[in-house]
Amino acid sequence: MVIGYVLAVYYGQFSVFYTEWLLYNLLLPGVLGFGLVGLSTEKTFINRVLSYSFTQTLGKSSYAFYLIHIGPVAVVLQRYVSNNGLLLLILLWIVAYGLYRWVERPLYFLIIDAKAQRS
Repeated sequence: MVIGYVLAVYYGQFSVFYTEWLLYNLLLPGVLGFGLVGLSTEKTFINRVLSYSFTQTLGKSSYAFYLIHIGPVAVVLQRYVSNNGLLLLILLWIVAYGLYRWVERPLYFLIIDAKAQRS
């Protein structure tokens, strides 16, 4: 994909906009889709690693991590706790897991219960 992108932009008559649109909207989702199908159906090392409870927990708290990895929480941890990148990553995952466990998950079940009572 990268070689095709470089050839299309630098040696072809394609603009960067159209080439990136093609790459991000057609080729990349297709390749990722085939990769996910392969990971979910084949028994590989990556499949085993992704099925551990630790990596499942990291996946469940990944949205909370996405929300806090750049912002006030990360700045406070970097400024007052540690500037070490690895330690900062670990601390952010701990905070993200706490947000998932005590905010995101209870709100999810609250919304599901409210929908079930309305039906």
